[in-house]
Amino acid sequence: MSKRYRDLPSGHKEQLGPELIVNGDFTNWTADDPDGWGVADEDANNYVTESSGACRIVSNNTASIRIYQGILSDNKSYRVTVNVTDATTGSLTVWDVANPTLLLLDFVGEKTAILRRGVVANANLFIIKTAACDVTIDNVSVKEILVEEVDEILNISAQSGSILDRWGNTLTPTDMTVYKDGEVNAMYFDGATSKISAGTPDTLVGDKSFIIWVKGHKYSGAATYLIGNTQFALAFNTPDNLLSITSDGGGTIANDAYTLPLDIWTLIIAVRNAAGLIDFYVNGEIVYSALDTGTPAAGTDIIINSEPTSFQGTMNDIRIVDGLLTAQECSQLFSSESARYLL
Repeated sequence: MSKRYRDLPSGHKEQLGPELIVNGDFTNWTADDPDGWGVADEDANNYVTESSGACRIVSNNTASIRIYQGILSDNKSYRVTVNVTDATTGSLTVWDVANPTLLLLDFVGEKTAILRRGVVANANLFIIKTAACDVTIDNVSVKEILVEEVDEILNISAQSGSILDRWGNTLTPTDMTVYKDGEVNAMYFDGATSKISAGTPDTLVGDKSFIIWVKGHKYSGAATYLIGNTQFALAFNTPDNLLSITSDGGGTIANDAYTLPLDIWTLIIAVRNAAGLIDFYVNGEIVYSALDTGTPAAGTDIIINSEPTSFQGTMNDIRIVDGLLTAQECSQLFSSESARYLL
């Protein structure tokens, strides 16, 4: 399996946005409270104080002493980092309303974690006591993750003029050609015998995201299988060429009223969780959510155009990611790649 970063070429690092925390180094204080931070449930036995240019939080566990900043937005991911300079007694925890145990601050050193948010009513990031504690922290940092590391199971492209996988290996397809379509070198499938066998880099169980740029030229009158293995299939079924996906070898098939358009490049993304529920995106916009495709079963032999009599048209930039792309990432993929496909 290959480690990649979403929306960036190989070799790039995780891309972060600007610092969101104000006074994260606790340089500025007013009346023994850190500037830029809210302080709640403070009394004589539960309090915040400045200690050698850092923030000391003390509690006898009779109140939920905490500091916080309202910096978080919905449907985003954040890199959170805190340096613990002293942990005399007990611990603190970093959390938001939906993630109450994000980061435990229980020993000296730098702690970091990724905070993933859905739709949450409260924008605050809290640092709060867990029980009786005397812990000192410094250099709190929160930055939005703009581009996140992912594991790619498969990445097939014809951009070089040959069919290459993610690792630069040349694949030998069956009865398939590469031709120039505008700015794109694309893979043409003849609707008869064309296919690409990609082996079994993964069994396709668990959380997976399937990404394909596709341009259909003709409906074949048979089911159109774009990608699959012995258990999974992403297809467009007859008689109306409607979306059809299964994760359990065909025991459960999700059919829905989306038809692949002809003669125009379309980015389709199927984000499927470990229970087999799929969110389906077209050109970065969600079309269907929580389609039940059955509990994913382990399969072998990933094939592009998995029924070689089915699809007549072109595909490119075919990817399988080990994990769940977010709605924001699906939108970003379309925005960053659509210009090449003249959209």
